[in-house]
Amino acid sequence: MVEHPHKLGRVIRRLAALSVVGVFASGALACAPEKPSKAKLEGNETSARASESAQDKATIEASPVAVVNGEEISLAEFNRRVRELPEFARVRYATVAQQQEWLDSVAQFEVMADVAEKKGMGEHPEVYFALKQAMADQLIEDIVREKLSMDDIDEDAIAAYYQAHKADFERPEARRVVLIEVGTREEAARIRERVLVEMERAEDSAVNAFRRAAASYSTDRAVGIKGGDIGFISPGEALAEADEAQQKRARIAEAIAPLEQIGELTPVFALDPGWGLATFIEERAAEVTSMDEAASEIRQSLYQERREKIVAEFIASLRKDAEIKTFPEVIDALAPPPKPAARDISEITLRKQAAFGVQKP
Repeated sequence: MVEHPHKLGRVIRRLAALSVVGVFASGALACAPEKPSKAKLEGNETSARASESAQDKATIEASPVAVVNGEEISLAEFNRRVRELPEFARVRYATVAQQQEWLDSVAQFEVMADVAEKKGMGEHPEVYFALKQAMADQLIEDIVREKLSMDDIDEDAIAAYYQAHKADFERPEARRVVLIEVGTREEAARIRERVLVEMERAEDSAVNAFRRAAASYSTDRAVGIKGGDIGFISPGEALAEADEAQQKRARIAEAIAPLEQIGELTPVFALDPGWGLATFIEERAAEVTSMDEAASEIRQSLYQERREKIVAEFIASLRKDAEIKTFPEVIDALAPPPKPAARDISEITLRKQAAFGVQKP
């Protein structure tokens, strides 16, 4: 392989090449013809095949797949890039034509990298920072790889996690609720009578009539613009030791629990603060995810948890041995960035109301 004249340039181009999406298939390894050998001629075919297979593989991986301005790119280098691609990117290059397309894009990239290097862009602060960031990221990955692998997450660890977090894998039955919220009991009672009439006369469905009413009448505009939809609520949601939002959901759950069918309307009930009336538009059965079904998710979660611990301990050790001095007063002297302009919620409300065909009451 021809050596690149500038080591920094070669590092930078390899760093940037990681962002190129593509695959070069290594199927040639399986198709390479087997060389004759003395061992095979003497009848020792098993050992000969093993030896020659390793030699063939090394030879093929060292073979160039492209030469750009005198610099070779080997099959091994392509395969290294492949391993670092996400799975969805690898499957995009399954055919020979797609692989050639990727190879062409890499060659084009190398040409551009050569020009950038000749222009001295390797000295730009942005490029230097990207190089440092890549080295730091690679350092972390190497440390984690030395100390942890997915195989370290055994079945006992998965079972212990599942038992300790069993509630996370149980989904109770629930109803998808639509709500109208107003300020007083009297107002809620008047709107309920009006909504009952609108639901009775609706040309499409009673549920749609209720949702149009929610968009029109509800004082909670964040819910109103969604036609009153507040998502799924489980009948068993408790009030004990709950914050205000959870207490509100618990009161809604209590109100809809007696309802027997979709579109049936609750009596007026206290939300504290405020008053409401509601119905439900969908039911969801209870569901339990078994340990076998959850094993992959649990393994990933445990791996991530252990990985974060390893990284935190490693960084703490680095900081302990490093000499670090910060100057917060310099940052404090900077003017804060301007806040983004607030959106006019009334415009959003009117636009969403139009989608429900609502007119002002």
